[in-house]
Amino acid sequence: MADETRKAEEQRLAELKRVAEAKRAEEEKWIAQERKLAEERKLAEERALAEARRADQERIAKEALQREQRLTAEIDAERRRRQELEESLAAERRERERLALEAKERERLLALAKERERPPAVLRDERRLALIIGNSNYKVSPLDNPANDATDIAESLKKFGFQTTLVRN
Repeated sequence: MADETRKAEEQRLAELKRVAEAKRAEEEKWIAQERKLAEERKLAEERALAEARRADQERIAKEALQREQRLTAEIDAERRRRQELEESLAAERRERERLALEAKERERLLALAKERERPPAVLRDERRLALIIGNSNYKVSPLDNPANDATDIAESLKKFGFQTTLVRN
């Protein structure tokens, strides 16, 4: 019986050892699966993180491109406004120059007209006489307005220092 007890004890110990080994193998398998799952989760997280970074970079690049396009459009619009202002200023400057030239020309013509209206300077005392005859009583081909023309000439000569005698018809 001692042999049987010992044999039974050895079998029981062998069974316990086999169960312990099976349990240890099961635990190692479970640990390996947990490690594999952890690695897969880590890889999935890394992929998700990389995808999020790529999406962020694309969004940032797209926003930068849009900002650049907006700024380019604003710069172009500002250049057009500046060019329009410069053209407007140039047109105004040309108009002012034209008006100034016209004013100078008017002043010159006015001065010339005044010079012509002014009697010439008399260097010595001399008497200037003018006899103006306006005759409209011609029998053949009478003139339309000689009396009025004679009056106008008499007034012009007076401005030049003449003493005038006007005879009409």
